[in-house]
Amino acid sequence: MLGSPLIVRDGLRGSLWGEAADVRNGPYYYGGGMTIQPTGAWLKALAILAVPNGANGALSDFSAVVDRSYNVITYESLKINTFTLRGSQGGILDLSLDLVGKTANTTGTVGDVTEGAPCIFSDCTLTIGNTAYEVMEIELVIPNNLRTDRWANNLTLTDIAPAGLVIPTLRTVLAYNANSAALWNTTATQFNTNTLVINDSTTTTTFTFGALQAPREDPPL
Repeated sequence: MLGSPLIVRDGLRGSLWGEAADVRNGPYYYGGGMTIQPTGAWLKALAILAVPNGANGALSDFSAVVDRSYNVITYESLKINTFTLRGSQGGILDLSLDLVGKTANTTGTVGDVTEGAPCIFSDCTLTIGNTAYEVMEIELVIPNNLRTDRWANNLTLTDIAPAGLVIPTLRTVLAYNANSAALWNTTATQFNTNTLVINDSTTTTTFTFGALQAPREDPPL
């Protein structure tokens, strides 16, 4: 997960070889991806961390502890760059996270992990414009477009913030019936009451889309 270039000073004139003393570690950050099949509690906690707060797009940061057998690494000041939730009928929901963080150390310890049943596709309810739809596939992407180039005069990132607009996308495959047929041939229609609810009977996570717009797209033949 580490990205850290080396900064190398030009060697002395008249020499073909560099010196170890000419090399310094450059600025760095930690980043990488992970995919899990979350419980309802995990999904809700990570969804809260993935959604920007307020007009300035502030994101909460968090730490992650990874047990690598020979050592335990704690990644600090992590933020979610991209949150992708996907699933299809008859299956388990997959959650992929692209993470960016500032520092890491080997001082952490791994505690007990609370286990639970994963969220499955039948836990999902999709409502568009106050109408619930029979859905076959879902892919929700929240791209926070985080900047990873703000080091200033530091070796670690001074700030991890969105670089531009955050525009979530929701891709769905709907069962073709009277309700879904009404969505066909819409002209950039804006739906104002839209939710994706995942309820595993223990925890409920609700994604609310304030202005969902659907492109014109024919059903497959």
